[in-house]
Amino acid sequence: TACEDINSSTLPYTEDFNTYGTGSASNFPICWHRGYTTSSASPYISSTGGGSLYFYGSPGTYSYATTEALDNSISLNNLMLSFKLYKGSAAYNIKVGVMEDYEDASTFETIATLSPTATSTWEDFDITFEEYTGSGRYIAFMVDGRGGNDSKYMYLDDVVLQYTPTCRRVHNLTANEITSDGATISWTEMGSATSWDIAVDSAG
Repeated sequence: TACEDINSSTLPYTEDFNTYGTGSASNFPICWHRGYTTSSASPYISSTGGGSLYFYGSPGTYSYATTEALDNSISLNNLMLSFKLYKGSAAYNIKVGVMEDYEDASTFETIATLSPTATSTWEDFDITFEEYTGSGRYIAFMVDGRGGNDSKYMYLDDVVLQYTPTCRRVHNLTANEITSDGATISWTEMGSATSWDIAVDSAG
């Protein structure tokens, strides 16, 4: 059957890359699109993380992937994109953006350039499109080696596209200095909140 645009009835839209096989250029999500100038023909699905989308960009090259098109009834300004990233070197990053034409890399408009804070570990990211004013309908990810002298790669997993929640989750939640009656809690605020609800429960 033909691929359908992402619309309000299919939100939240999810992709975990676990059902297409792994290891070669033939392993790629149905209904997604890609473009590349690399000899490895990335992006393709890797076995890393049980199934994740692998991007590679050598000096002077790029590789990108886009979701299915968004239906015109959906405003990108109301959407939030969540996903996980994994890298093997501190210098690696990935661009997240929007494209008008998935076959034309020049239409890629960057919303955020992201990189996990640590290597060889999965990290959660959330971005919104509230500042986007263009007419693109494809959410896109690109590893871009143009303008640099080093190769780079990135793994992408657990993509979720949804309406931006009123109360956004925090990231990097940690508990330190734990005693019988207290702890120091810290986190990274991903939105613009200035107050939070903290819930505590017993183990298990």
